[in-house]
Amino acid sequence: MALENPPDAKMFLNTPPDQLLTVIREVFLIDPSPNATNNAHVALSMVDGADVSARVEWKVPPDFVSLVEVRAIVSPGGAGNLYWRPEASYGGLGESPIVHNEVGTYIETPVTNGILSYITLNLNEVLMNLSIGDLVGIRFRRDSTNVLDTVNASVGFYGLSIKYVSKLTKGF
Repeated sequence: MALENPPDAKMFLNTPPDQLLTVIREVFLIDPSPNATNNAHVALSMVDGADVSARVEWKVPPDFVSLVEVRAIVSPGGAGNLYWRPEASYGGLGESPIVHNEVGTYIETPVTNGILSYITLNLNEVLMNLSIGDLVGIRFRRDSTNVLDTVNASVGFYGLSIKYVSKLTKGF
């Protein structure tokens, strides 16, 4: 259940721990400039033979405690290994939006033609220092010019799923 009016961070400061609930929330973010469709779906087409990126923006909510998982959702037009890496830049109000600039290592992930795949980002490389209110830019970068990318077809990037631990007062 999503809250229409998310709680303000200040409401948690003086709340006794026994009055807080821990909840896992999930948000789904899409690239703001999709250029492909698959029936009713929109996606960013990550073409073969290029170094191409999908990007999303996320503002860390006031009920944020910690990340659980961040996954890219893709559907390739061919089978093989997808060669990709995560990148992130973020900062809070009064800071540079790139005060944290993190680049993960390239990874080969096997994918199947036409099948939705979840690709998990390594949280030990990116998104390690998030704070409530940070504006976060996340980049999913595919380098299909590298011989280790063997998909040999475009890959549809549908978005990122972000799961995080949330603290709510028992009154919600």
